[in-house]
Amino acid sequence: MPSMPCSNCGKSIPVEGAVCPFCQADKSADRAKYLAEAASEDRFYRGCGLIFVGGLAGGMVAYGIEHLLGGDGTSYGPVGVVVGWLLTGALVGWLAYRRGQHG
Repeated sequence: MPSMPCSNCGKSIPVEGAVCPFCQADKSADRAKYLAEAASEDRFYRGCGLIFVGGLAGGMVAYGIEHLLGGDGTSYGPVGVVVGWLLTGALVGWLAYRRGQHG
């Protein structure tokens, strides 16, 4: 069962329920904040996964194009993979920066 800190007494309390079981304080604001943070973190990690897959796909496309142009797979393909990874790192860094601003 997920838990969150009570803003009144500071103890770890379950997310479910309307009041803190220790101090009887209303926890609706605490619950809303906890759920918003959890949703934001979930979106962040889903975005990272999509960027990771996009970086890999970009590298594979570059590798495939190099083969279509008659290459042996040693010239542009590895460069495409490296560029894909660099773009992935840059976009994940940007997402982390944005998350820090709005988190």
